[in-house]
Amino acid sequence: MKWRKKIPRCTSIDTDSLICSCWWPVGLSSEDLEQRPKILLTKEEAQTLVDRDIEGKIMDIACKEMGVSKTVYAGIYSNARRKVTESLISWAVLTIKCNKQ
Repeated sequence: MKWRKKIPRCTSIDTDSLICSCWWPVGLSSEDLEQRPKILLTKEEAQTLVDRDIEGKIMDIACKEMGVSKTVYAGIYSNARRKVTESLISWAVLTIKCNKQ
């Protein structure tokens, strides 16, 4: 099976300037934290959450700014929402993938 080459997408989130790029349930010891599932949110997924849920952009504008089709944008956004919800429900550690990772 051939894998499609990953195309960098236009995002305005500067992951290097985030105060914290990892969120976890409060009150866990470091041993418990190591046992928690880890969920990785890509920079593109974080961007779609900011665009739609915080800035309230409509999909036409947001997908043009990111340089992707509506179908691709909707898929990225759906994955992001699923990951955030899963991290809340399963007490998982949610991490945004930075340029340094």
